Amino acid sequence: MKKLGLIVNPIAGMGGSVGLKGTDGLAEKARALGALPQSGRRTQRALKELSSLTDCLHIITASGEMGETWVKDMALTIRLFPALMATEPKPPPETPVTPWKKC
Repeated sequence: MKKLGLIVNPIAGMGGSVGLKGTDGLAEKARALGALPQSGRRTQRALKELSSLTDCLHIITASGEMGETWVKDMALTIRLFPALMATEPKPPPETPVTPWKKC
């Protein structure tokens, strides 16, 4: 059996569709401007091309919109990878700024 790792970025492509240069930190703004997620449908379209391999393909993916949502209805064997379980995004930790020492 062949294994395929799948990770879907659920907000990929949203920024460009509304004139933003990406969605890093701007996903809510993109949604407010009318952007709709594209990556899920694109993932399903790609996976349909693999539908003839259902007996010999095992997909390892993350939970939720990062993979499971788009694979579960496709009659493919799925294994959720625990380290990829989707969680709520967290802000980056504050990094203390260390002043330069004079030599």
